[in-house]
Amino acid sequence: MNTTTVATPQAKGKRGRPRTGCAYRVTLPNGEKRWAIRGTCNDGSRSKPVILDKGTSKRRAREQAQALTEDLVRTGKTRATLGGGQAPGPQGETLTDYADRWLADREARGYTSVKDDRGRLTKWVLPELGPRPMAGIVRRDLEQLVERLDTAVRDGRIEWKTAIHVWSTVAKLFDDATNGKVLALRVLETDPSDRVRGPDRGGTKSKCHMKPDELLAVAQLARAPLETRRALVLAVYCGLRAGELRALGWDDIDLHTGIMAVHHAEQRNGEDGTTKTDRTRRFTVERTVLPLLRAMHAEAEARGDGRGRVVELPSKKHLGAEVRTMLRQAGCTRAELFARSKTRRPLNWHNLRDATATWMGVRGDPTVQIQHRLGHTDYKMTEEYVQEGAAIRDGYGEVFPALPACLLGAFSSDISSQPTKTPMMPERETGLEGAGARLLVAQSASLGHVEPTHTATTVDDKCAIARPLTKSLTKIDRPDAAPDGAADAVEVALARAIDRASAAGQWGVVAQLARELEARRLAAAGVALIGSESGSRARAREACRPDLASGAAPRGEALANRRQE
Repeated sequence: MNTTTVATPQAKGKRGRPRTGCAYRVTLPNGEKRWAIRGTCNDGSRSKPVILDKGTSKRRAREQAQALTEDLVRTGKTRATLGGGQAPGPQGETLTDYADRWLADREARGYTSVKDDRGRLTKWVLPELGPRPMAGIVRRDLEQLVERLDTAVRDGRIEWKTAIHVWSTVAKLFDDATNGKVLALRVLETDPSDRVRGPDRGGTKSKCHMKPDELLAVAQLARAPLETRRALVLAVYCGLRAGELRALGWDDIDLHTGIMAVHHAEQRNGEDGTTKTDRTRRFTVERTVLPLLRAMHAEAEARGDGRGRVVELPSKKHLGAEVRTMLRQAGCTRAELFARSKTRRPLNWHNLRDATATWMGVRGDPTVQIQHRLGHTDYKMTEEYVQEGAAIRDGYGEVFPALPACLLGAFSSDISSQPTKTPMMPERETGLEGAGARLLVAQSASLGHVEPTHTATTVDDKCAIARPLTKSLTKIDRPDAAPDGAADAVEVALARAIDRASAAGQWGVVAQLARELEARRLAAAGVALIGSESGSRARAREACRPDLASGAAPRGEALANRRQE
């Protein structure tokens, strides 16, 4: 009996040899090694890898690869029609042409880093590899690119972080060319950047932040634009990123309770988008910044823009340089703010958030509260600020101090006299420990302080406690050094009380009395502080104090005398 054999269609390769597919070993995530196969289609492309069962032999794997290839040839399928892998892209497409298509696709999908990616490719990748066809770029070409980046870092032409960003862009481009979700961008069968080690990482430079007295000095800088000074203060007191501050609107702030909602940010392309972590956070702002927000809102309503944006930041490229210029003009010449070396970098706008976190750490706020205020997702990052705040707490000074009235503009007299309605913000404990210390603060507060404020009080550094909050007061005058009738009776009594408290070692009382004496001298010089007591109310209260009017020692001085005895 004659039998007829039906020949199976078999595709031929470029050299006329039949296509048999391929079989190779792979290592699974659990460390187990298996055989994997890929079939070859008529157009030369290969199918997705198929992991074979455990125990499959090499001979059996090759047989299954050949069977898979014959099935693909018989059905006429290709990798593109199978839903993955290499698509029939332009023949001989160069890296430059592919990069244009890749960047255009990313821009269409809303990526905000397209401009930076294009600049990195144009400067470091395309001059050498741009004219090469995508299929002709191999692993060694990318290893040579990494060598050039490492050399540029060693020569000081770029920072190591820039080299990391360049390599990340290149690796993403070739990964999309091999395994991307967009089929039209799949033009490679294997990824040449796979298992290529990226540029070396360097050390992390130390961060610097602005101290409270430096912020107050910049806030009172008359030659600086008022809008910029306000934006700087809000960035420190609220801890917002630059994009979040640009997008902040008046509808995001409850001026009665002081609760701020941060739910959007301005992207690099100028469009409104989500925050960096795609999360909304709400927190209560500092009480000392509420008068400024109310004054700015009153100005916005007067302009008919009571629901617009809160501030308008200057140019994005020069934010850090403008802050450093304002610091120099204000007389703040601390070397750490301007140093640029392998271990330090100068102050930039983003470091204002570092000031927020550090100040909260100095004040002793809980770590979770600092993490929520700044929108951190990594607990370890917040813990760094907590540890630094605890290390520099002694002698640091008052954090989030009262702001100068010059920031209020035309609404200074109206806003400064309004009481602060913040029922959701409880009183914070003072930095002094023990009931006796709190009693001393209460006694010193009766000399003119509206309410005891939380300060980081030192024990060892006397000069740090007695140092004024601004540079207008450089020392505490002794009563015997003042000519007759030149000093106010209250100032003389305060100076005496400071001397007595210093001799008794009551540094918490010294800090309170020094601030009161400073406030009086600033008021006499015409520099008012937001939240300070008005002159008429202070004079009326002094008239009701017979001990001050008669020249008798005030309670703080008497209490210091008793403790010294």
